Amino acid sequence: MADNGIDVSIENLSRIHTFGEIELSRNKTDKGDTKRIARYCALHKPNLWTPTPLRERQLTALVCHLKNLEEMKQMQVNGSQ
Repeated sequence: MADNGIDVSIENLSRIHTFGEIELSRNKTDKGDTKRIARYCALHKPNLWTPTPLRERQLTALVCHLKNLEEMKQMQVNGSQ
């Protein structure tokens, strides 16, 4: 979402749950949860999350993939001995 220009915050779920209990919100639907989260954010203004830059995430994924390929290669070498 952040890559598409949407503001994102990471918040502790228990805080939002407690907020819902305090305001006596008993709605257990996705729509009700969405409204509760929106009210919580409007009132508490949580800090925005800054994601790792896209290029860095892509590089990390490539390095991880390379490591997996190297492990697979070693498994094949070990199996053929």
